[in-house]
Amino acid sequence: MVTEFFLQDPYYSESNHSFSCKATFDDNTNVSLEIQQCNGNSYETLTDDSDFALIETLDNGIAGNCTHQISIVYSFNFTTASNGTLLRCLAVDNTLKLNTTVECLRLVLQRPVFVEMTPMTLYARLDNASELKCSIQYRGYAWSTVNILQQNTSGSVLLLNVSRDGEVESKNARINGSVTISEDYINVTVSFDISPGLGVCELNQTYSCEIQLLDTSIATTTANSTLLLEIPPSNLIVETLSSTYYGLIFETINCTANVNPNTTVMSLVGKTAESLNDYYPAERNNLQIFVDSENKIGCYPTLQAVFSKLEFFLSSYNWVGCVANDTVNGQSYITEFKQVSVSIIN
Repeated sequence: MVTEFFLQDPYYSESNHSFSCKATFDDNTNVSLEIQQCNGNSYETLTDDSDFALIETLDNGIAGNCTHQISIVYSFNFTTASNGTLLRCLAVDNTLKLNTTVECLRLVLQRPVFVEMTPMTLYARLDNASELKCSIQYRGYAWSTVNILQQNTSGSVLLLNVSRDGEVESKNARINGSVTISEDYINVTVSFDISPGLGVCELNQTYSCEIQLLDTSIATTTANSTLLLEIPPSNLIVETLSSTYYGLIFETINCTANVNPNTTVMSLVGKTAESLNDYYPAERNNLQIFVDSENKIGCYPTLQAVFSKLEFFLSSYNWVGCVANDTVNGQSYITEFKQVSVSIIN
């Protein structure tokens, strides 16, 4: 009676997650068709398992030979269904007291390999221990290597690779690694040497973790993390053109420092002799920012914030300084103050 029991071998994440069974019966109504789960010498109907759902039942008569064909289609949850579940199709004719089945077939799910890196952003300070972790749920698939790569403007550079025998090889003197391997997971720890000196600035990049499987048909993911060096501003100064300002359009006060231009806000601040411990920011309406990437000192380029049209500001505050605010760690750095005066030309 069972004419077809179809299970794809294997199922992939992008596959049609269903299977079907067909059977042909004599032309009577006291028949049944079901798919069962094989558990040793016992069998359970799939309707008792929430990972499987009956989505279609068709009953078509076959003209001319007094028979009809029943087909059933089940879907399954690819994420939660048990890989390797044994299934069979059972057809029963209660009138003729007949039943027939097929051998139990294995539901093979070739789930993708998921890669995760933590933390997504690693804030690293000089001389502090800094680590990224890569966790791979490789599901027991055969693999050759795990690679840690650095992503930069020119492409990717291999920094660390792990072989399946647990050997870790580093391509960079400032990077080391270790690995633990279980039946389901590969966990790689990447350690960075953030001590001052040659090469530390180049660590300020995005890193990716990937696994090379022997079966290239299995889908894998790549995970990324970014290392951000938390280095205080250097060479922070306030530049005044003179000690007296006349309210002319070309007169400026500049704040200059070597900073990360993506995470630093430069401000001109002022105070009076009476408010030595309190300072107030200048308006930023007439602010221009210049970044000189060619003039690097340490890890960062020279950033110059140019403030103009300051006559109102200088009429209120006769001591000026600059503040560099790091938006990542919330710390502020301030220069010494310079005394200036304003003399408006009418």
